[in-house]
Amino acid sequence: MRVVKCTETHRAELERFFKADPYYALFFLGNIQSMGLAHPDLDYWAMYDDQETLVAVLLRYVTNFSILASDEQLDLLPLIQVIDEHERVRHVTGKMWIVNQIIAKSERHSLPIEHDDYFCSLKAEEFNPGSTEGVRLAVLEDQERIHRLYEGGEFSQFTGETFRRRLVDAKCRIFVMEVDGEIVSAAGSSAETTVSAMIGTVYTPEAHRGKGYASRAMSALCASLLEDGKEPCLFYDNPSAGVIYRRLGFKDIGMFKMAGAEG
Repeated sequence: MRVVKCTETHRAELERFFKADPYYALFFLGNIQSMGLAHPDLDYWAMYDDQETLVAVLLRYVTNFSILASDEQLDLLPLIQVIDEHERVRHVTGKMWIVNQIIAKSERHSLPIEHDDYFCSLKAEEFNPGSTEGVRLAVLEDQERIHRLYEGGEFSQFTGETFRRRLVDAKCRIFVMEVDGEIVSAAGSSAETTVSAMIGTVYTPEAHRGKGYASRAMSALCASLLEDGKEPCLFYDNPSAGVIYRRLGFKDIGMFKMAGAEG
């Protein structure tokens, strides 16, 4: 196996590879289309077999890593060794067999926090929109208010800088629900391609739950994405969240795994 760090000359080959697996390649393709191959937060490595066929790709986005490959018999060690060259790994994500292999073969990084999630998508003809009263599209000036929304919750790592990266660098969108001037819920995309989008960090603080706020934010976000011809996708393990997503029309299409470091 041969591993190469990608440059702009690899773009067309990478995009062809990603389009063969459009759901699981969403992060890969969305980042390359919005940020290119020279952005400091983003790296790609390609792995070729003995016939010089591209068989797997490693993505680094800040301190998050993911590998895309279709053959479950493939030994991903050469790409896992690239991950091990990095001092900090916060998350690895992707197909379950790939993440399990990273966990087993990484010699440097312990990733004890694991989530096996349902992966689902929303077709335009299945969309069942609800109320969007009180919801608006967030702007860059909202970054500190959104940081305060997530602070102390399950997405506490979502900072003002994370928000800026998503809006400015990744060209994503976030919708917020406001009550009496306070942002009480949010839902946004974390990667978008020309035909699909990954939704992430759908969140309502505990004090505001049970009032339908997340459903409103999600309804507005999905309507916006579908209007632009983009199929919304997401992964979840929370049964309560699953009820919201199925009510909107999402259908399960597979499984998705995330593993992270402590602290």
